[in-house]
Amino acid sequence: MTNLFSAALSRASQWPFKTALMGAVAASMVVAMQPTSMSAWLLGSLLLLAAVSIDLLHRKALSSAGEAARAEIQQARDEGRSQREAWEHALERLSIELFPIFARHIEHSRQLTEESIVHLSQTFSGPVTDLEQVIQATRSAMARSRRSWLSSRKARRA
Repeated sequence: MTNLFSAALSRASQWPFKTALMGAVAASMVVAMQPTSMSAWLLGSLLLLAAVSIDLLHRKALSSAGEAARAEIQQARDEGRSQREAWEHALERLSIELFPIFARHIEHSRQLTEESIVHLSQTFSGPVTDLEQVIQATRSAMARSRRSWLSSRKARRA
């Protein structure tokens, strides 16, 4: 029985004019108990009027609370938008000011790299030249040594 009652209340809570409807049910019950009594009709009318008034006041309070919530949400959105615009403006200014600095740093790094490569090439060109001379001297000495060895061998055979 409790489940049926709570189910009926939960369905009634979704109805738009539930307070007025409950007032109408209460007024009809009072009138049904004594349909010929003028006081029953008066009490029923007062119950219905009170229920409709309470429903209208409740709707007005909900409406004003909804409007206040919408205004608060709009204000938060506006503040968020203005803060985002301020951040975008600051980021734009920062990038405008930093871009030339970054470009100079990149150009300077490129020049330093180029100079370092040229310096390293010049530094290692001397040892390479010396190594080539040593190889050439070794080859010529080996060629002379071989010629003398071949000539001495020919002389021994003859």
